[in-house]
Amino acid sequence: MLAWTHIFPIIFACLVIFWYHNYQTRELQHTPEVPNVSLSVSASSKVLQQTFSRLSNDFERVLGNPNYWKLLKSHKNVSVETYDGGKGLWPVYVRTTMVINRPVSDVYKLFTYENFAKTQSYIDPFYESSTQINIDKKSSDKIINKISKCPLFYRKRLFTLAVLERKQLNDFDVMFPISGIGVSSLQKNKQVFHKNKPNNYVVPKGTPVIAMFSVNNTSINNTDHHYFEAQQQFIVWFIATDDKMSTHLEILMRVDLGLDIPRWLFIQTVGVTGIWAMNKLPKLL
Repeated sequence: MLAWTHIFPIIFACLVIFWYHNYQTRELQHTPEVPNVSLSVSASSKVLQQTFSRLSNDFERVLGNPNYWKLLKSHKNVSVETYDGGKGLWPVYVRTTMVINRPVSDVYKLFTYENFAKTQSYIDPFYESSTQINIDKKSSDKIINKISKCPLFYRKRLFTLAVLERKQLNDFDVMFPISGIGVSSLQKNKQVFHKNKPNNYVVPKGTPVIAMFSVNNTSINNTDHHYFEAQQQFIVWFIATDDKMSTHLEILMRVDLGLDIPRWLFIQTVGVTGIWAMNKLPKLL
C-alpha cells in the first residue's frame, strides 16, 4: 500500500500537467483587442468611441445568434448563459438576464461610475477597490483602475477600464434566453416584440447603455507585481418592460483573468456569483 509520502508527489505532478495543458490551450485562444489610451481625455475620446462601436457590433452579433448557447444557472428571475461560438472561444461570452421591478432610471443609476464602488462592493464578493485615473474628472467617459480579489492562492487582479455611458444607436435583435426569463413581459411590449419573430426581441434605438472595457494606459508603466493584469469587456442594456415600471437587464461580458486560473474554475464561479450578485442588486434600490 502506498504511503501518503508517495501519493502526494503523484497528485502534485498531475495537477501541474493539468495546469500546463490548460495554459497551452488558452494561449492559442482569441484575446479581445485592447486599445492604447492616454490619460488625456481629448487624446483618447476618439479611440474609446471606436472601441465601443467595435465591441457593440460584436456583442450584438452574439446576442442575435440562436446557436451555441449553454445555460449555466437559472434562479427565480435571473439566468446566466455562456456562448463559445461552437469553437471553444476563450474568453467565453457570459450573458446575464434579469427583470427588476423598478423603472429604468432607478436601475441605471446603480451601474453609473458615481455608484460603481457602492454597487460593486455590495454585489461582487471579489471586488476590492476602484480609482478614477483620467485627468478630466468631470468627463462622462471614465478611465479607472479596479482591483479584484481572487479565490484560493491566486494573486489579485488589476483591471484598467474605460467606463462609458451611451444610448443604443440602432435597433438589433436578441434571442430570448434559454431560461425564458423576461419573455412574458417583453412579449407585451409592442416596441420590442414582433409576432413574426417569436424567438427574439428587439433592443430599440435610444436604449440606455453602460459599457466597460479594458484599455492599455500608455501614461504609466505598471510594475506592481502584487497584481496580475486582467481584461474585461462588459455591456449592459436597460430595456423598459410593457408597463415601464420594470427593467429588463441584458448583460454580456467577456473576462480573461489570466492563464493561471483554469477555465472550469472560472465557469463554475461565474454562474454561482452571477446569480448571487443579481439577486442582491434589487436590495440597493
